[in-house]
Amino acid sequence: MALGMSESAFSAKEKFLDELEEQFLKNVKDFTSDVKKTMRNASRQCAMEIFEMAIVFLTQVFPNPTSIGASLCDSDDIQSVSKRLSDVETKETLIEKKLNKGLEKISGLRKLQTVILKERIKASQTAAATTTATSSGLASAAATTAQQRPVQKLSAKAIFSVKVPEDTKGPCIVDIKLLPGGLVLLADFGNKCLKLYNQSGSYVKSQILDRAPLRLAVMDDRSLLQQNVALTLQEKSLIVIHTISSVSMSLKIPIRTAKPCCAIAAVDAKTLAVGYFDVKGIDLIDLSGRVLRQISSHFRPNYMMTTSDECLVISFGSNEIATINLANGDTSFVQKVEHLQNLWGITHHKDGFFLATNDYVISKF
Repeated sequence: MALGMSESAFSAKEKFLDELEEQFLKNVKDFTSDVKKTMRNASRQCAMEIFEMAIVFLTQVFPNPTSIGASLCDSDDIQSVSKRLSDVETKETLIEKKLNKGLEKISGLRKLQTVILKERIKASQTAAATTTATSSGLASAAATTAQQRPVQKLSAKAIFSVKVPEDTKGPCIVDIKLLPGGLVLLADFGNKCLKLYNQSGSYVKSQILDRAPLRLAVMDDRSLLQQNVALTLQEKSLIVIHTISSVSMSLKIPIRTAKPCCAIAAVDAKTLAVGYFDVKGIDLIDLSGRVLRQISSHFRPNYMMTTSDECLVISFGSNEIATINLANGDTSFVQKVEHLQNLWGITHHKDGFFLATNDYVISKF
């Protein structure tokens, strides 16, 4: 019994906690049911975002009992209790206890445990990240931010619409690449097509696809006349390579893969790095789809790009970046870059241009 608390008061609070737990479990069930219904009616990309947001929400509902002071325990103000959010380790312990009590059927709970474990791993590697992340220019810039040096804000130099008369839906630009010769290639998920623009914003042409495109990778940028661009498709175990020029876009090579792919990056003209939809792992494959080797089993990246010093830069659809050394698989975590939020696509060019996209516009920085 708690020191100084009467039996009747203690019993009342026990009853209150029992009722609260019952209501909490009902609320979790209702919440996850709504999430699942919404996910079923959404596109795969939107469904994944809904799922991830639900997981983030669920990580905030397990309070840390060691942080609740005596005065707070004497209060039934649950809102006050909920503000005392747990540290990562305590949340993991509480979730494990609930799983062991037969509550493992709560949707997302086991996934939640995995998410929290990843939080612990990232927290332990934060200090090392700022020193080891210098393996690429992008990672080095993020490490500078992590050391709390001033961040130079980007300013938009040009903004142009990517909606064209042929569109049947609102554009949903999910990736973007700068091509030699001043061309900008877009993957429009909403209209199931590739769109080609020049950097001044003038529309060049579109290529309709069988499935909605997801991610792009420029295979070879040495020619100013045409480039081979690999792209992944919605819910397909297939990568297609298109030859892109200012006058035409044509299918060149289809590549069958063992699993549906999402993130993709070109290592060289004959090798691709691919990440998958529903499983963790990043593989290197050749143009026949054969897996050459696995370079990571820990990530399910949203976007990937390669750097000139043989590093793979991956992001998770927010503002968090990590780098992987392609030679040995070593990973460097980089802290979040706070002034960049929810990037759908970002790319770089030898002239130093950066472009970011949302559903309707492109900004050139």
